[in-house]
Amino acid sequence: MAYVPSILMVDGCTDQSDMYAEHLNRAGFRVITARDSTTALRLIADLKPAIVTTEMSVEPGGGIALIQAIRQHDPTIKVMALTAAAMPAQVARAYEAGFDDVCTKPCLPEHLERRLRALLREGEVA
Repeated sequence: MAYVPSILMVDGCTDQSDMYAEHLNRAGFRVITARDSTTALRLIADLKPAIVTTEMSVEPGGGIALIQAIRQHDPTIKVMALTAAAMPAQVARAYEAGFDDVCTKPCLPEHLERRLRALLREGEVA
């Protein structure tokens, strides 16, 4: 049986995250969605996704608080900020907080797929 990487997408904007999830599911990923960080942390503990993507403004607490909690739980999970916060200082802050990648949205679903596959290669998960 082939390995199917799981992606947890954390974003309160359902239209956009649903579009990305639909594309990624068709591309061979198993996508789980969460609308808030509390649900995301529960799903991470239960499902152990290969990658978590999160909006920086996710509630409660924001993306920085979420990545800190993820790193405490499992530092091996790759975490991408998939965010509209695209100012250079915001992107730098995300990397400084420990995000493995930052992808600004909106972006084409194919672009997001390429970035996720690159993260999987970096982590030797795929």
